[in-house]
Amino acid sequence: MPWPLLAGVLPLMPLLVLVASGFTPERRLPLLALGDEPVLSAPFQLDSGWFGSPELELQADLPATSSATLAVDLLDPAGQPVLQFRKDAWRERGVWVEEGEQGTYDERDAAALLALRPGASGAYQLRVRVE
Repeated sequence: MPWPLLAGVLPLMPLLVLVASGFTPERRLPLLALGDEPVLSAPFQLDSGWFGSPELELQADLPATSSATLAVDLLDPAGQPVLQFRKDAWRERGVWVEEGEQGTYDERDAAALLALRPGASGAYQLRVRVE
């Protein structure tokens, strides 16, 4: 293929990455964290490489009008932490009244989204502790 034709296709490369990301399967791993004991997720595969980055989304389901701090560790296949962070999560539910109108609201900030590229492929785990 001549270089001028290849140069014409080059601007379409980001579109190809976007299309490929649409075919990536989504997987959910529910965790039940009660008390102060950390909870480990089931192992999940993370692949290193130059093409794309896996996304991990942590979504806490909190009781109404409560808050918590989530201490999260991403553990490599050897069980060593490679990423550690804390997330302050909250949820507030109530009733609003304004000029004779009323309604309910349920607001929350209890999610964390991580886009990362691991240093090595393998079976990783999340360790979550509620503080």
